[in-house]
Amino acid sequence: MKPQRSTSRPEIKELRELRRALGENIHRMRVTRQMTLHECADKAHIYPQTLDYYEMGRRQLDLDMLAILAAVFGVKLAELLAVE
Repeated sequence: MKPQRSTSRPEIKELRELRRALGENIHRMRVTRQMTLHECADKAHIYPQTLDYYEMGRRQLDLDMLAILAAVFGVKLAELLAVE
């Protein structure tokens, strides 16, 4: 008998923590640059609610969006991804 495959993948604690840390970086960079949620979202060509979800760690970012946000903030991708 084959094991049943789950339709959703399990959430890994470390991934949740990384997503939260990345969201904090995005929020900090936005606030440091005195950008509102709407201004930053407009520059990244996304909805403000989507950016808010990224900042709260509630939505996973893909590589393209990471690169776009790094460009919006004028930083290298590594700086955006830095976890302390």
